[in-house]
Order: sequence, then C-alpha cells, then structure tokens
Amino acid sequence: MNFETQAPQLLLSYCQSKNYNLDTIEKLAKNSWRVAGKTDNRQYILKRARDPKEQYFLKNELYWLTSLPAISGNREVSLERYGNWQLLVCNYLCGESLAQVLRRSLSQPKHGQCLAPLIVQLWLIIKNCHAHNCVHGDLKPSNLLLVSGQLTPIDFANARLLGSDDSARPYFSYSPSYSLAEQRLGLGKASVCQDWFSFFTLLEIAMQAQPATVDWTRARPLAGVFDASLEMFCKSGYASEEAQQGLHRQLDSLRQLQAQ
Repeated sequence: MNFETQAPQLLLSYCQSKNYNLDTIEKLAKNSWRVAGKTDNRQYILKRARDPKEQYFLKNELYWLTSLPAISGNREVSLERYGNWQLLVCNYLCGESLAQVLRRSLSQPKHGQCLAPLIVQLWLIIKNCHAHNCVHGDLKPSNLLLVSGQLTPIDFANARLLGSDDSARPYFSYSPSYSLAEQRLGLGKASVCQDWFSFFTLLEIAMQAQPATVDWTRARPLAGVFDASLEMFCKSGYASEEAQQGLHRQLDSLRQLQAQ
C-alpha cells in the first residue's frame, strides 16, 4: 500500500473508530499528522512507520514516553497496527518550539539574559532524565517544546538506557550539530556526556547567538570550547550554585573526550 496516497483514508478509518473528527488533516511533517478529537476537541498526533528501522524507533519512543510521563509531558500514547503499518497516537502538546523561541529572541539585546531561565529548565530536564537512567540522545531546539512556560522534551525515538551499548543497536540516529562524534559513528555506550554536549551546544547558541566550532580531529576537541558561554550563564543570576558546580563538572568531563 502506498501510504502517501492512502494516508487520508487510513487515518479517516482510524479516527472514525476512535470518534475523532478528521475533516481536515494537518500534515506536521513527512510522517505525522495532527487531528482534532470529535467529542472533546482535543488534538492528537499520529506518527506512522512501516520499515523495520522506522518501527524500531516508533516502539522505542512509545517505551520512553510511557516510562517517563512526568518528563515527557504526561502524554497519552498508544501504538496501533494497520497491516504492515504502525501508528503511534498521542495527545498533541500545544506550545512553541525552542527553535521558534531562539529565532525570535536572538536578534534582541541581552538575549542571553532572557534565555537563561530556559537554560535552567533544560539543565533540570537532563538531570531528571539521567536520574531515571535515560539518555535522550537527540536534544535540539526542535525537540524542546515550551508549553505554558514549561520546557518539555519531545521525540524520544533515539532515547536509550544509560550505559547501554550503542554498537549493539540494530539502528542508530543522530542530529549532526548536537551529537558527539561517537554518536555519529554508532560507537561506545549511551552516556550522560551525549546529552550534556547537546546542552552546551544549545547554551552556546543562547549566549553567543551562534553554534560553537568544534574540530573533532584535535586531540582534545572540546578543550576551550563553551567556556565563555558557561561563564555568561553563571553570571546571569539564574544559575544556582548547584547548577554552576554541576555544569563545570560536566564540561570538565567533555574536555577529556578523545578525538574520533
């Protein structure tokens, strides 16, 4: 079955069975749609997967969304099957992506000071994920949603159990600008450093209005990188003593990473 041509009929059938109103399909991305509930007018996201790789990541996202409800926004989620296709259905979180917030804020004076409270929230999100033995693995502006003032991580498709062997996974995924070299190669273990590198990359953009330049061929690729941005954040007045000490420790750990 050609999903692209049969999608409206497939989704209509599904939504009718669930009493959803699918008069209009709003395509959010190449593999997801937003629909309105018929009885309560709530909105839902439907993601589809057919090939083994897509289904692997869909099932992985289902696992982590149900395992970390407080962190992932208390999503209502279920996995449905239609022939060779799987549909992940969850309630739609109405908010603004961090990517949108950055585009609006970075042209303003003192943008670092304005964005510092969101950086604090991101620090807490990563701490909570790691406390639950989860490495998100794909933290980037489009995967962070500001919902009623609360930053919420989405897209847990690439999340892994802390310490699990990345090379043993059947598939791996990454976002190049926010990933360590080992992630891009599918090597090593799922480590806290992977999420903290994403954090410092986002911190650099928030404080400096541009991403850092990393030379992965250097013996210590991250030596001297992110220092100025961390100092700016620590002086913003929003970073607690615990946050400052913890982030300096994480940056020290990143500095020890070898060239890949």
